Amino acid sequence: MVNRVQILDAVNIAIRHTNETLPADGKIGPGEQERILGDGAKIDSLGFVTLMVAIEQEVDAAVGKCPSLVEELADPAAGVTTIGQLVDYVAGRV
Repeated sequence: MVNRVQILDAVNIAIRHTNETLPADGKIGPGEQERILGDGAKIDSLGFVTLMVAIEQEVDAAVGKCPSLVEELADPAAGVTTIGQLVDYVAGRV
C-alpha cells in the first residue's frame, strides 16, 4: 500500500531537481503550503510542466505508478494549487 509520506518524499526530490534549473527568485520553497499554480506561484507554466514531469518520474520510481499530472492538473477544476494538495491528489490516484 502506498502512503502519503512516500509520495511527499518523491515530490520533494522532484522539487529539488527542478529547483536546480530555476533562477534564484523562481525556486519552489519547502512546505506543503507552497503555491505551484495560480496566483502567488513562483514558477511559470514551463516551470510547472517541468515540475510535473519530474514528479511523475519520481513517484513512478518510488511506488511503481503515477497519473499523468501535466494533463490532469492543467485544468483549474482539479483544484490543486499547493504542494500539499498535489501530494493528496497523487496519493488518491496511485
